[in-house]
Amino acid sequence: MRKLDKLVIGVISCGLVVYLIRGPCATFLANQNARIDQKEIKEANRSLPAYDHGSETLAWTELPEYVSEKHGFAVRFPEKPKVTDYGGTVHYEFGAETEQEATYTIFVTTYEKPRLTNEAIVADLNGYLQGRIKTFGATGKLVNSQEVLFLDHRALDYEYTKEVQGLKSYFKGVHFVVGKMSYTISMACTEGTKPSAYQRYQGFVRSFRLIKDY
Repeated sequence: MRKLDKLVIGVISCGLVVYLIRGPCATFLANQNARIDQKEIKEANRSLPAYDHGSETLAWTELPEYVSEKHGFAVRFPEKPKVTDYGGTVHYEFGAETEQEATYTIFVTTYEKPRLTNEAIVADLNGYLQGRIKTFGATGKLVNSQEVLFLDHRALDYEYTKEVQGLKSYFKGVHFVVGKMSYTISMACTEGTKPSAYQRYQGFVRSFRLIKDY
């Protein structure tokens, strides 16, 4: 074999090694790291208290189920939502036309990169809470916030009050992240309608389920 042939073969061999390292091997290693991170996330979530769904109401389980194939969730409500796409974040507002006492909304945000570590997920939850606090103004007050386990995912369960058009209003929700998607299931109501609105909110949240992961 000529020296040139040996050199060509050597270059091809080196190129193949580089390809394996940067190509399939890199993908394999990335997938391994992703699995390790998911294992660490589940381990970190073991100490979280379970989300309190309240008591199940038979009437709510009999309502029609709305399914969003695009954003991977299903939820029960008397009628279909009003869907608004703000580019990156989509609002599913339930009861916008018929509900007098409250509005029930699911916000879905798509990130450029998935949150694959527990640290990234915690940072997301904290960032969301700080974003809510910035909307308080002079009348806002944080009633409760804690990290809980919701559908096997670390989530932020929160509640706050503030005045809206001179009326004391209550806001309650649960925010969590699944890969590239964040979901916020929330409710807003006035003080006078709080008891019945909270009861409906419990049914709304309890009926929420994920139909695929991202």
